Amino acid sequence: MPLLRSARFAGLIGRHVLMHGCPLVVIDAKGRVPGLVGHYVGGLMPKYFKGGKPPRLGDLADTEAAMFGM
Repeated sequence: MPLLRSARFAGLIGRHVLMHGCPLVVIDAKGRVPGLVGHYVGGLMPKYFKGGKPPRLGDLADTEAAMFGM
């Protein structure tokens, strides 16, 4: 099974951010992503957003993450 587009470069990106002092990477997902190593923590923190239509995955512009720095 080929890796999903979101998991294809995960190793390269992970090594790059690790070399620059960031040992942890957080991604926006609705569930486990096949091909990625790590832990999926679902339901731990709800995603609040402004408006009637939920934002697409990765679009955090109108969510509490961008507004409050979470």
